[in-house]
Parts: sequence; structure tokens; C-alpha cells
Amino acid sequence: MYNKSRRAEELEKSGFDTYDAIHLASAEQAGVDVFLTTDEQIMKVANRNKKLLPFLVENPVKWRRTQRRNGLLLQPSRR
Repeated sequence: MYNKSRRAEELEKSGFDTYDAIHLASAEQAGVDVFLTTDEQIMKVANRNKKLLPFLVENPVKWRRTQRRNGLLLQPSRR
């Protein structure tokens, strides 16, 4: 069984702020593929600890551009 509190503590020990660690542990528990954030500190710590998280941590604007460029994101229709 997944222990979110214990996982958040592990993430906090790796350099994430307490609330960020809880947020990331919740995302992990939910099984996300990508965690989108504009928080530079989360991205910085996540980048240093890539093997620690089972999902990507990306800026939403950068992620959307990459998805669009790779043809993985549908363009909104213009009416």
C-alpha cells in the first residue's frame, strides 16, 4: 500500500519543500505521467533528482510546445 506521508518525507529529504513534497507524492499516487508547474524551485530540485520521480516535471508552456511540435496535441479549431 502506498504511504503518501512517508513518500513526502523522502521527497522532502531530497530537497523539496514540505508542501511541494506532499503535492508530488499525491501526483505519484495518482499515477500521473507529467507534473506541470511554473514553480522554478520544484523544477530545479526535480531536475537534480530525475531518478527519484516516476514522472516528468515540466513547465506547462514548454510541455505544450513540445507536444504540439511532436504532433501529440490537437490544435484548437478556429471558428
